[in-house]
Amino acid sequence: GYSFENWEAPKDIYGRDQLFEPTGIAVAKDGTVVVATRTAGIWRIRNDKWTKFAEGTYECLGVWIEDDKGDQFVVMQKPELTRMKDSNGDGRGDSFETVCDDYGFHGNYHEYAHGPVRDKEGNYYFSLNLSHGGSERTSWRAGGPFMGSMGGYRGWACRVTPEGKFEPFANGLRSPAGIGVDPEGRIWYAENQGEYVGSSKVVPLEKGKFYGHLSGLLTLEGKMKPDSAELKFDNWKDKIRKGAVWLPHGMVANSPGNPTWDTTGGKFGPFGGQMFLGDQTLSNLFRVVPEQVNGIDQGCVIPFGRFFASGVMRPVFLPDGSLLVGQTGRGWGAWGGQQASLQRIVYDGKTVAASIHHAKAAKNGFLLSLTQPVGQAVSEEQLAGKLKVRSWFYTNTGRYGSPRHEERDDAIERVHINDDRKSVLVVMKDFGSGDKKWLDRLYHIEMPDTKDVFGTAPVTSSVRAYFTLRIIP
Repeated sequence: GYSFENWEAPKDIYGRDQLFEPTGIAVAKDGTVVVATRTAGIWRIRNDKWTKFAEGTYECLGVWIEDDKGDQFVVMQKPELTRMKDSNGDGRGDSFETVCDDYGFHGNYHEYAHGPVRDKEGNYYFSLNLSHGGSERTSWRAGGPFMGSMGGYRGWACRVTPEGKFEPFANGLRSPAGIGVDPEGRIWYAENQGEYVGSSKVVPLEKGKFYGHLSGLLTLEGKMKPDSAELKFDNWKDKIRKGAVWLPHGMVANSPGNPTWDTTGGKFGPFGGQMFLGDQTLSNLFRVVPEQVNGIDQGCVIPFGRFFASGVMRPVFLPDGSLLVGQTGRGWGAWGGQQASLQRIVYDGKTVAASIHHAKAAKNGFLLSLTQPVGQAVSEEQLAGKLKVRSWFYTNTGRYGSPRHEERDDAIERVHINDDRKSVLVVMKDFGSGDKKWLDRLYHIEMPDTKDVFGTAPVTSSVRAYFTLRIIP
């Protein structure tokens, strides 16, 4: 299976312990690891040795390497996107260039900036938190209790072209603490639950789209004002770009961080191409497997790992196929208990525990792909009795988050086990028909009792998936 390895944080320049929150991690082609932190500057790991690259940086939450050796990279600080370079080869940064500071920063603690990521054309993208307005100078919170805009492009995703031109890209963001580019070049972001975000979600980031929170609309051309008639949620709620997947609050995620994708070619197990994402509050890691049906995004979320030392924010795959996980718990706390941690997850190369590999929507239910075959002695009737499906949905309002609405148990009519016994069709009773609401719901598909289901194969602690259904094929 998988094992944890704790990486010891570097000492400060005087040899003392320091608060080291690794909130931006990138790997160069030669294996150099660049680590950006909230308060301890920029560090590099070469030949298993820590060296300090720069200090005095301001809450760095992301880094993107521009060369093969990690001598030049772009770092996302709260007030600006900065290019840093070691031009003379002495191991220390000596060139610091402001790439972009056009988006607006007001000194508010919650004005975090996430990213950057870069597309195939060389454009950089980053996402900007709203300000926390509860105890600060005036900000427009759109009727909500906490997050709002103090001006600028708070609550926006932005783009910077290779020529350095700043461009607003998308709006309606609240606390978009994760942004990534998948192997096909599509940009995704992870949003935290709160006002106008019923539960955390993972969504494709697309130009000109609106993602739910009204505060960022103040910056639209035409200079809307808080009392503008246009700025009513009823005018915008049907324009929200729906998330591919909900992350069920308190079950999988409360405060999701950066996504990363398994491109290790099997070095990390049987999950090639899948998105891995962690949560800052719950100190866990999970897999996200989206699908697109007739142009509509939906998909499933599957738990992967628990009990990290701190809050999981920045997972990054290393060249050897292991997963390096940057963590912070300072400010909001994390179930892991520590203020910060850097841990590595290593796969043993052989053990595959039984779990749900991914799920897809079918015309009459859900198709589950498993990592281990169902035992030959298990009948379809027995397996149907082992499975449970429960569903609900969330709503977006000015209140903080959403309860689970219209929660119900959904009846399984039968299951069909394919010949390889690793693919199971779960046929739902009256799926998609009748007076029930079937679409825009989250389906919790669970096997609480796995005894004798997978023969002698090891089983994960939780055989379950959460499927967000937007369309029935």
